[in-house]
Amino acid sequence: MERKIASRNGDIVTLTIERTYRNEDPDTVRIDRQEMCAQFTDGIVRWVSNDRVPPAEVLAEMLELRGITQAEHDAAAATERAETGAFLDAYRESMANHVPSDEEMFEMRAAFGPGAEIVNVITGQVTRT
Repeated sequence: MERKIASRNGDIVTLTIERTYRNEDPDTVRIDRQEMCAQFTDGIVRWVSNDRVPPAEVLAEMLELRGITQAEHDAAAATERAETGAFLDAYRESMANHVPSDEEMFEMRAAFGPGAEIVNVITGQVTRT
């Protein structure tokens, strides 16, 4: 069984996921609890751990569980899309002239075999091992 709870205390939003597992003995249960904390910075909800906007599916859960409002959800979702787009643009630019090192080639051959065609799904760059 899984239960999700969103709670809010001022600018802090906590998303809790609680999972209950039954053991072979029906009278014995194990409960795993995971808490994820976010805070509002300049009106945008961000993880406390890394200052990133939570992914879209987590924002949707926070909204559904009433941890954030629709307006807060929409602002955070727009920020997340913009930041992810900027990150991907910077990655593509930094990888534009990338030539795999000997170590990277060794790892690709070990994983996919010699003669395999490896495609970077973000840049479209093709490498043959």
